[in-house]
Amino acid sequence: KIVMNVSEAVSTQGSNALDVLKKAPGISVDPSGNILLNGAAVQVWIDGRPSNLSGAELESLLSGTDGSTIDKIEIISHPSAKYDAAGSGGIINIKTKKNFAKGLNGSFKGSYTAGPYEKYYQGADGTLNLNYRSEKTNTSVTYSPRFNESFENIYTTTNIGNGLILKGTTEFDFLNKNHSFRVVNDVFLTKKDIVGVIVNGFIRNQSGNTDNDVTGNELFNNGVLIENTRTGISNKDNFYTVSGNLNYTHTFKESQEITLNADYGYYDIGKNSAQDNYFSDSQGAETRVPSIFKSSSNQLINIMSLRADYEQVIFKSIKMEAGAKWAQSRTNNDLVRNDQVNGNWIVNNQLSSKFNYTENISAAYVSLAKQFGTVWSVKGGIRAEMTNSTGEWISADTVT
Repeated sequence: KIVMNVSEAVSTQGSNALDVLKKAPGISVDPSGNILLNGAAVQVWIDGRPSNLSGAELESLLSGTDGSTIDKIEIISHPSAKYDAAGSGGIINIKTKKNFAKGLNGSFKGSYTAGPYEKYYQGADGTLNLNYRSEKTNTSVTYSPRFNESFENIYTTTNIGNGLILKGTTEFDFLNKNHSFRVVNDVFLTKKDIVGVIVNGFIRNQSGNTDNDVTGNELFNNGVLIENTRTGISNKDNFYTVSGNLNYTHTFKESQEITLNADYGYYDIGKNSAQDNYFSDSQGAETRVPSIFKSSSNQLINIMSLRADYEQVIFKSIKMEAGAKWAQSRTNNDLVRNDQVNGNWIVNNQLSSKFNYTENISAAYVSLAKQFGTVWSVKGGIRAEMTNSTGEWISADTVT
């Protein structure tokens, strides 16, 4: 794996976790917000635990995380048997900073940005971090709010052929509000026993609206306007998540320890969209019936897992790792599409869908590693996983 030590890097000041991650070798982000490693999909972990997020939700979480709270980034292009099989495409593990100074200390930072374009776009963010460490406990609290206005303009010209030219204009304004918090508490029961609790939370509210006066398409036939489409789009996205971890580590002796983890995550994702399309000729007369529709999508996800990991040095020079894991995820999806017909809202059953999914995974692994001098090392392992999944497509009365 490649390890980027960014704890003291100047570039993390004023940056978020996504900005820092983009500077890592082989990392890129596609237009849908998916994080790629060497062009392939990758799992993102935080402090050795899966984030269980992808796409726009993961992008929002990382954008709302202060880059100065990151200690290092581990890029694992070929994960060992210790990691979930779902991460075989690669794993990025973001490790946050730990507090080693005794007593109470903390920091606060904030920033404000503004961009005078066709209108005045503003943004502000801040991070409050408090730490307290004693002989028996280590506690840290982090809170980061973020407010951001932005815009996106897209202009296209398509030559359809036979004298037909389609010119498209889309002008979007976005408003994004994020709140993230993290509470970590470690209790040192003895010199060999540590109990830890981690609670993470994230809230995102985002809205996007078009400039209805200019957004739409113009269809020309040999330079003559034959149809003008004006489109109004309103999107609202809400994302709420809270996750908790309870962990226990017992050190038998040097290079021999066992770690137990219990995790739970709750994710509530909602998306609402409305679109109005009006069609007219060059004189402003209506050419066809307006297309007006709206949709709402709600997704509830519950993920829980139990994991045990054991490591020990055997035969004085071989490191052995072994462990087992059980995880369950339950997802409820509800998508409703409504079309406006003669002034009334009618549910479009063909484009609506209700789907529930449950997945149980049991896994176990063992691996051995040996270092030959300062240059060569060998590591081998095996992992077994069994997955039981049930998909219930309620809209189609189908169970898989």
